[in-house]
Amino acid sequence: MNILIMGIRSSGKGTQSKLLSRYLNIPHISTGEICRGIKDKDTPLAKKVKKYYDQGKLVPNNIIIELLEERLKESDCKNGVILDGFPRSVDQAEITKDLLKFDQVFALKVSDEEVLNRLTGRRYCPNPKCEAIYNIYTSPKPKKEGICDKCGTKLAERKDITREVVMENLKRYHAENDPLIEYYKDKSISTEINGEQSIEDVHKEILKKLNIK
Repeated sequence: MNILIMGIRSSGKGTQSKLLSRYLNIPHISTGEICRGIKDKDTPLAKKVKKYYDQGKLVPNNIIIELLEERLKESDCKNGVILDGFPRSVDQAEITKDLLKFDQVFALKVSDEEVLNRLTGRRYCPNPKCEAIYNIYTSPKPKKEGICDKCGTKLAERKDITREVVMENLKRYHAENDPLIEYYKDKSISTEINGEQSIEDVHKEILKKLNIK
């Protein structure tokens, strides 16, 4: 069984992919993680990836496909895979279709306002022995504003995640992914899931669609 889980950053697609991977005992594959994992290796393909990372550019489709093709040849993929966040556009889906046929596609739907709250409200504990995560708008909120519950360290926030940056990412996401959702709907393999439910409820809904108890 090959499954694709789609969703914007903070939608929970990584979390749901990992849960489903453990439940079905098939690997969770994230092309982003593959790129980050290979870029420091001494292979011709790794050097290609590193070049784009060093220039701050996106790794092009042909290299992503090459990386994915290599990963799918590994023995743990023989019974299926869960792909997280790739393909992200109709063009990428067309390129990928001869390499991997999806049995089911899940699109985690989260409102733009919820995405803004989840991302801009994030706070983290900078203590390397703790690194707890909080959110000032959603849960888990710190009991004392600006202070880590676990170790008492002053919480920090990512300066690069601003409302303007998130809005630009949302605009890009809708331009690429909304047509992709329709692309898979036309193939009758796509299901939209309310990503604003609890992690447990989203997981249960996915299992129900897969006819798994």
